[in-house]
Amino acid sequence: GTSSGDPKSPSYDWPAFTNWDCKGTKGVADWDSLYAEVLTGIRGGDGSQDGPIFWLPEAVGELLLTQGMESQQECPLGTLYFLVLYTYEVMQLGGDFAVRQAEVLRDHLRAFPFFVIAGARWPTFEALHFFSKFHTPRTEKALQNTLCLGVAGSSGVDWEELLQAAQAWSNDHVQGLEPGEGDMQTAEVLRR
Repeated sequence: GTSSGDPKSPSYDWPAFTNWDCKGTKGVADWDSLYAEVLTGIRGGDGSQDGPIFWLPEAVGELLLTQGMESQQECPLGTLYFLVLYTYEVMQLGGDFAVRQAEVLRDHLRAFPFFVIAGARWPTFEALHFFSKFHTPRTEKALQNTLCLGVAGSSGVDWEELLQAAQAWSNDHVQGLEPGEGDMQTAEVLRR
């Protein structure tokens, strides 16, 4: 693992050849069938929607509630994707349960390296990108503190510039562009 002794730091205890995408996996769920449903929704369903539709099938909500641990073992990234959607549904209701659910999601996200989430067939990264607009700080002070605007530490990292490069990479990734095909800002920042 990569744990530094801090109970909140991530630890990746996955086998070297994990079937991250759960292709051909059937057990508590038929993950290929669920993935096909996911793609139908993201592609706009019947074409009446402009943009992706992220929805949680009713059967999956029941699966998460009754066999969450089993589904996590069987298809960790499929379960994570549906957990993201479930969490956003719960967050719309607000209250203490929404806060606890957000903490559950945070802990699950920490179990995976970022590149695994971003590169998987399950559109977890795309869903997080889609819902990120709900997390934009509302005041100038919160924006400064949260996004590290104007911060350049002793390490020489310009956090604001790095954030802009990460956002450019995110936008390119969601559009399906390969590295080097989109905004070159990301590469320029990383070269420094």
